[in-house]
Amino acid sequence: MAMNDLRGMVTHVQRMSLHDGPGMRTTIFFKGCNLRCKWCHNPETFSLNQELGWIRNKCIRCGVCLEKCPSGALSVQDDEIARNRNVCIGCHTCVEECYAGAHHLIGKTYSTEDLCNIAEEDRGFFENSGGGVTVSGGEPTVQYSFLKELLKALHEKDFHVALQTNLKASWDKYEELLPYVDYFMCDLKVLDKEAHRYWTGTDNELILANMVRLDASGKRYCVRTPVVPGVNDRKEQLRQMSDFVSKLKHAEKYELIPFHPLASYKYKDLGMKYEFETVKEIPKNEFKELKQTFEFNINYQ
Repeated sequence: MAMNDLRGMVTHVQRMSLHDGPGMRTTIFFKGCNLRCKWCHNPETFSLNQELGWIRNKCIRCGVCLEKCPSGALSVQDDEIARNRNVCIGCHTCVEECYAGAHHLIGKTYSTEDLCNIAEEDRGFFENSGGGVTVSGGEPTVQYSFLKELLKALHEKDFHVALQTNLKASWDKYEELLPYVDYFMCDLKVLDKEAHRYWTGTDNELILANMVRLDASGKRYCVRTPVVPGVNDRKEQLRQMSDFVSKLKHAEKYELIPFHPLASYKYKDLGMKYEFETVKEIPKNEFKELKQTFEFNINYQ
């Protein structure tokens, strides 16, 4: 398959985003992730494959999907449609027959041309706001070949390109991407290695090493921490992470991102259990204090 024939699996494209890098941006969310953060807000990005989902609030309880499912994978449990994924044959009959849109497909393939065309439609917004295109996930490096092709194409079309990444890929891959990325947005979730392994499924040795390498590369970047109650919200933990980032020479910003419990419906949509369903978000006044204490923003010229 030629490089220009590659297609990537994307969950959605969010246009006119103000929170994914400088200015107004078009954000492309890749499917597939190499971490399994227990609090994750986007479980639809875990798997690299297209998935079937069901949205409770859209279901009108007509029963058509139960009648039409050829494998008998669907049933009603506690007034909800349950899908036996061991029986489901992935024929998408439920999606085709559900005129309410409760059954739906998660993930769609795009070519680099498809995504560049979408970005081109928004070019005027980028020019007026200093924005551009952000590639996010999931973890974009999971689809490395397509990611490299897309970043190169966007760069050649003179878009400002940002990459959101957890830095859990080999440095040689990031090194290949450096010429095509204007701004990196990196995650620092937990500093302690064993705690990181417990909460995300893997240790953070490569992540921290890559952050140091990225700092030495001279590329513009920021570091962000999702502040999750019971995981990394103690002031001592945040102080250690803020200190770690501040000792890097070229980090432009350290930013705290608030946890919110709104992802519960996504887990139900996918038939998954969410361990943080009952966890409350940090009160706004307390989170504001954390931001004032531990965030920083440096305007490097």
